[in-house]
Amino acid sequence: MTQPDRLLPGDAANRTSLSAFAAKTQEDWEEERRGQISSRLTPARAGFQKIGDDFSTILDNIVKGFFGWTGAGFRHEDSAQALADQAAATASLAAAVTALQNNQNNQAVGGEAEFIDFSLRADGTSLGADFTQTYSGSGTGIWGISSGRAAWIPAADAPRSCVAVYNADVTSTDNQMVGASFATSPVWFNSSAEARNQLFGRMNAAGTSYVYADFGKYDAELGCVVGGVKTVFAVKESFSFRANALYWLRCGTVGGLRVFQVLEGTSPIITHTEVGTTSQVGADFRYCGMGAKAYATGFGTSPPGKVSAWAFSDNQPPAVYGSTGHMSRANTAAFNVSSGTHVMPNDTFDTPGEVSSDIDYDLTTGTFKVSVPGQYLLEVHVMISGDLPSQLQLQAFKNGSPSRMMGSPINRGLSAGAAAMVPDGGYGAVSLQLEEDDEVQLGYTATTGTVGGCIRGEATGLETFFTISLQSRSLA
Repeated sequence: MTQPDRLLPGDAANRTSLSAFAAKTQEDWEEERRGQISSRLTPARAGFQKIGDDFSTILDNIVKGFFGWTGAGFRHEDSAQALADQAAATASLAAAVTALQNNQNNQAVGGEAEFIDFSLRADGTSLGADFTQTYSGSGTGIWGISSGRAAWIPAADAPRSCVAVYNADVTSTDNQMVGASFATSPVWFNSSAEARNQLFGRMNAAGTSYVYADFGKYDAELGCVVGGVKTVFAVKESFSFRANALYWLRCGTVGGLRVFQVLEGTSPIITHTEVGTTSQVGADFRYCGMGAKAYATGFGTSPPGKVSAWAFSDNQPPAVYGSTGHMSRANTAAFNVSSGTHVMPNDTFDTPGEVSSDIDYDLTTGTFKVSVPGQYLLEVHVMISGDLPSQLQLQAFKNGSPSRMMGSPINRGLSAGAAAMVPDGGYGAVSLQLEEDDEVQLGYTATTGTVGGCIRGEATGLETFFTISLQSRSLA
């Protein structure tokens, strides 16, 4: 049997190895072992470091993606908050848009109101033709529509601001509510490199005078601008802008024309009563709008918050409540009717009654024009004087064309002695579905030739009149 090799005491090489072995101290053995362990752990340590870096990157991406912040090194508490906020984002945003529209609808009773849902607008480099946009600053970024939001389209060059005036309508009074639903917050990088969003009320058409609510990520400001000169009313420092929330600017309250409020949802965050008359009021200052400021350098852009929807309305209803209009004829002179179907002749009505601000009227043509879509009731009464066609049917005209008959035909009758009998008046009513800017007039259909002196009025206007009133409307 072959024996294994052995160290023989007389072998010089073996004697050298044994001497080295014997010369090692305990410290030498421990140092050698530490080196072996370290060399084996180095790959594992690198792997764990990479995992940590990956987690750090994930945390940064979560926070920056959901909060819109910039920077790095965010903690797990930041990501937890971002994820918690994002969990309710879709529901909150939908609720905010719905609340904005419902508030606009409710405020509109008796006043003017507009609601803009940016999700219904195509992507573009402006907010739409119904906004007049004025830029300031040396940057070249623009405020337009992106993925159903009013969003800043960045250019990494320099800061820039935009003032947008809604040019398609104004409020009926100086008391206004202007609000917006925000999908994201304005981005804060530091106190000198932050973005902002604004709401504007009591604007002039040029957008150079207005009352404003100005929002940063961590502060809110209320004030006015007159001819480009800014006056700050109040500042809220302990504030954190919430994405998927509703913010409002209220110009004028039941407390007075110069009481202003900034609200988050229904909760006031700033209330201020202006001393003096610096801010402007009157018919030339009833436009509304919104604004945005982006901070940009060659390294990137801190954008303002994205707006999902925007609305405004009269804050207090004017003297006439509801949506209604009335016109009558006080002229006692009778006018003719002709055979066929016609609108009533010009100047049939000469006296306006109560007309709410959301309905326009033209006495000359006897026309009502509505601004609120809904179901409307039309009523008419005419005073008959003199002769009458064999049959006279009152009729509603919609946008210049015959629409529906109103009431029963007005007929001549015969007395027992076969003498013609003419009724002294006629009444009719009809319900019509009308859209924004639809017009209605009173007309008739007569079955015989021209009859002179058929319809007239009387001094009180009680006998010949035409009215319109809103029966119901959609709150969707």
